[in-house]
Amino acid sequence: MNNNKEVNQKSFSKLLLSLLLCLTGLFSFQAPAVFGQDDLNGDDVIDAVFTVRGWYNQICYGDGTGDFTNCVDLTGEGSVLTPPLSNADLTNAVALGDWDGDGDLDMVLAVDGGPNKLCQQDENHNFTSCFNISGTSLDGTRSQDVALGDVNGDGLLDAVFANFGPGSNSTANTVCLGLGNITSACFEPFGFPEGDLSSGVALGDTDNDGDIDIIFANNTATNTFCENTGHPFCLKRSGGRKSLGLAIDFWRIGYLPGRSRRSILRQRSKNNKETSMGKIVGLDRRTFIKSAGLTALAGAVGTGSAPAIGASSKSALKSGKFDFDTPYNRVGTNCSRWDSPPKNYPSGNFRFGMGVATMDFEAAPCITEALEERIKHHSWGYLSSTDSLRDAIVQWNGNRHNLDLDPQSIVIAAGVYPGVIAGLRAFSPSGTKVLMLTPIYDGFKTHASHTMVIPNESPLLYRDGRWEIDWADLESRMTPDTRTMIVCNPQNPTGNVWTQEELLRIGRMCLEHDIIVLSDEIHSDIVRGGQKYIPFASLPDKDVVNNSITFNAISKTFNLAGMKNAYFHTSNPVLFGRMQQYHRADLSTLGVVANEAAYRHGADWFDQVLPYLDENHRFAEAYVNEHIPLVKVKKAEGTYLTFFDFSAAMERVGAAEMAKVHNKRSPEHYFQDWLVENSGVYINPGSNYGVGGEGHMRMNLASSRVVVKEAFDSMAAALRKV
Repeated sequence: MNNNKEVNQKSFSKLLLSLLLCLTGLFSFQAPAVFGQDDLNGDDVIDAVFTVRGWYNQICYGDGTGDFTNCVDLTGEGSVLTPPLSNADLTNAVALGDWDGDGDLDMVLAVDGGPNKLCQQDENHNFTSCFNISGTSLDGTRSQDVALGDVNGDGLLDAVFANFGPGSNSTANTVCLGLGNITSACFEPFGFPEGDLSSGVALGDTDNDGDIDIIFANNTATNTFCENTGHPFCLKRSGGRKSLGLAIDFWRIGYLPGRSRRSILRQRSKNNKETSMGKIVGLDRRTFIKSAGLTALAGAVGTGSAPAIGASSKSALKSGKFDFDTPYNRVGTNCSRWDSPPKNYPSGNFRFGMGVATMDFEAAPCITEALEERIKHHSWGYLSSTDSLRDAIVQWNGNRHNLDLDPQSIVIAAGVYPGVIAGLRAFSPSGTKVLMLTPIYDGFKTHASHTMVIPNESPLLYRDGRWEIDWADLESRMTPDTRTMIVCNPQNPTGNVWTQEELLRIGRMCLEHDIIVLSDEIHSDIVRGGQKYIPFASLPDKDVVNNSITFNAISKTFNLAGMKNAYFHTSNPVLFGRMQQYHRADLSTLGVVANEAAYRHGADWFDQVLPYLDENHRFAEAYVNEHIPLVKVKKAEGTYLTFFDFSAAMERVGAAEMAKVHNKRSPEHYFQDWLVENSGVYINPGSNYGVGGEGHMRMNLASSRVVVKEAFDSMAAALRKV
């Protein structure tokens, strides 16, 4: 290593020459040197890193007096790196930070014409090696600047490169997510204007929403602002043209060792929840809404006063009881449950649609009456407000589940489906994972596919007649790249109604691992006698609650799936704001009318259908145990679905072998077809619902008991023959 005097002279000469070259135009528009400052060697004195385009890069250690008297080369013959940086690596910028999470500072270099570099320190605070940053060696990449920050909120440093390329060879800017070691996952910011060539980049919470955003200084067009909503989304433009660099205040949400961004968001939520969510001090909202009396449906439909709708029914019996025993014919009404399956069975053997999760009962009369009244007004413009519907949601949750919701925390959605998708887009960047307990509703895998996230399946264990959580497996899957967990309560298809202890344990584990809970509670009203549904938002640990978003609807409760109406809510204003950025609801007037009528006037109907469903479950369990020995079942704790163990029956018909012969997706899919052809009964393959569903089939019991019994009789007759 050179002595200090020689190094200082050499360093000064190189820097001076570089400045002269720049002044003579030999380096185009690019500034000749960029340096970053921090304490590189742990002596509490600021050090400097100098990058010189096309020449030597150096680290100069501070002596505490303002001078940098000890410089070492990173490029060329005297380099301390093995191998040294190449003179061909035209280094334009450097940023410092603990990229690999080992407690010391690393260097990230923006290189013009080659892969960007990560240079690490060894245990003695010496830089000894550099690595190419994966995903940044694309042809034509010419990185001009780099900024470091926790872009995706996992507590690890990420790098954002501003890239500049000539003409058609221009390469989009790059975001590289740090993974806690020398590796990274790189992608382009979504929506960055094509053809814009960037010369500078800076990170900071520019819109004060608690995350890190990106601003690119563009040499060829208006500068670009990229809002961070889980995945940097570049649409807005800032002022100025042909910029070479920029600087913004990094604000409060920088990279804080030992404290991730989400812990900061939780603290901000605690600080702001009394003012940000419209809390009414000294007034219990549920009590207020209960005392408000009947709210006019006109609030939703925008026409005069609401019709007086009670629980009376044209189809109710004189005794005041609704008739669920008489089968209600849905065939030929474009019904998914009854009209879709026959299209796949031209033999005509299909007879019983016991798959799709809708009820076969005639709707609560109050719903039909409200719709009839609304269609008397012959205009179908936009809705004015959904405030009355939100108040009805608050009232229903308060009365049935003792859950006190703030109306301002509720967002009306067109379904739980689009709500959960918005949650994944907001909190799970593309390529990360979403955790779920399986077997689980197969739509969640579709959600993951739409949002380009990876399902992370933790299989439940079947023990003593109940599906139980494998806690060790669940925690082992809470990896840094897992950002969200979907909780299904009650669980579809297993029927679990999760206890408060189970939900708290899930919630605290997610909190510890910085995983946001997305709780789908669409089956919440449908639980067996003796069971109790616990809303995730009612858990006694407020930090757990503030780390969650709940999605719900009464589409299962009142069979209103086709009316496309649901809602989500959270007590955390930061999560609320992030969700709003990805969510848009296109609501139907009649859907709003139908749902509000059900919330306000449908309780009597539902209080009668619920025990009827309970009895169907009791009947199914008793029938199978007595008449179908090849099938095993335990009455579900919730939902109107049941999850049968058909493994013995499937083995008897050779489902595994025949699935291969007939090119079926799984043995369960072959058995689905076998059951239709031999009994006429259509039910859902258990393998649809993820790991753990093998050997099982899901059956919908929300039908007249006459239909349920005929379906079981047909299955029993078919299975007696094998």
